[in-house]
Amino acid sequence: HGSDGTLVFDQENMNELWAHQAGQPGFVRHLTGPDQPDFAAFCPGAGHNFGFNEQKVIECRDLMRAIDCQGPATPDFAQGLEIERVIHAMAVSDGRAVTMKEFQG
Repeated sequence: HGSDGTLVFDQENMNELWAHQAGQPGFVRHLTGPDQPDFAAFCPGAGHNFGFNEQKVIECRDLMRAIDCQGPATPDFAQGLEIERVIHAMAVSDGRAVTMKEFQG
């Protein structure tokens, strides 16, 4: 939840992202589809299941490419730290507004 809107993601429905823009009625449902990176290799149409197993195949491929020096490892440590800062901000935001500036190193 933020001042500009809200995003809702549920790992039981990994193929959906719900977005609400402040000042607009309701949520908009966004489905994964072949225009997202790596999705088309598993399914040519939007809205079909893309689950945990497919995600692990992609992660293993990316890790093997990085080990073989064919590309960067992602997320790297710097990206992981930013992710942890967001998670920490979410954890302490219960009952009060926070800004990411509070969590910069």
